[in-house]
Amino acid sequence: DTQPAAISGQVRNDTDGDGNLADPDSGISGVTVVLYSDPNGDGNPADGSPILTTTTTITGSYVFTNVTPGDYVVVETDPSGFSSTADTDAPNNNQIGVTLVSGIDSTGNDFLDAQPAIAIAKTPDIQLVQPNDTVIFTITVTNTGATTLTNVTVGDPLTSNCDRTIGNLATSAVTSYTCSLANVTVGFTNTASVTGTPPVGSVVTDTDDARVDFLNPAIACAKTPDTQTIA
Repeated sequence: DTQPAAISGQVRNDTDGDGNLADPDSGISGVTVVLYSDPNGDGNPADGSPILTTTTTITGSYVFTNVTPGDYVVVETDPSGFSSTADTDAPNNNQIGVTLVSGIDSTGNDFLDAQPAIAIAKTPDIQLVQPNDTVIFTITVTNTGATTLTNVTVGDPLTSNCDRTIGNLATSAVTSYTCSLANVTVGFTNTASVTGTPPVGSVVTDTDDARVDFLNPAIACAKTPDTQTIA
């Protein structure tokens, strides 16, 4: 007789972003996982339909029970702020194909997700300048997330000399440079922004601002009284 079985796995936080499924990473709770039918057995849910939906437990685990033998695809939705770094079934596309045999559970269908992030600092926070001075800024960009970022770009609308294309930035990598604006005649506050692209998922961004205060020194002298009458 044909016996049903279970399909299970775990969604884990790939804290070092290395995509190594053997690492003892902790689980991510509350992640949506959907089981699709796979009529042609190609590992692509496009030809199937959703059968069961669940969310991961506090340990990141999920299970679909009482599943009829056949071909299926497990599809995970990356939680907010995360991007996928690995699945047990390549390629890394948040999909795992499963062929379920009668009475034999399919386990270890795991997903790894990481949190990409980036930070920018523009210093000094405040500068005091006089007419036609040159202001100098230091821009520091840090990959504070768990994945390598590509297309890292800095934009600074009021100080175009601070615009920079950095390119790739590895996890924990830091890059810093100076830039300037000459002939300052008014005070201003401007914001530098940085964007970076993780391997999967949305672009990450950060901003920081710096203020330039304009000093226009002046002095006045008054001698009084304007008129005096003497005998």
